[in-house]
Amino acid sequence: LLGDANLDMEVNFDDFLALSSSFGQLGGWADGDFDGSGDVAFPDFLLLSQNFGNSATAVATVPEPSGTALLLGAGLMALIRRGSRRLPGAF
Repeated sequence: LLGDANLDMEVNFDDFLALSSSFGQLGGWADGDFDGSGDVAFPDFLLLSQNFGNSATAVATVPEPSGTALLLGAGLMALIRRGSRRLPGAF
């Protein structure tokens, strides 16, 4: 997860502290270099701020609305096709 400096699967204040202590210096992921540029700078802060408060487990368990709508639509189409294949007058 971009912004997770200490790899605890959460982007929180601890990650911000890692970034702020290395800001303006050369560093790696644990120092806050989330864009892979080799230095800790404002773009890294932006990546952290976009994910601040998120956790990798929460991201993995939330279904996408478009996927749910697609499954619902496919299910409705299957029911419609099943109903149209019955013989006339048959219950």
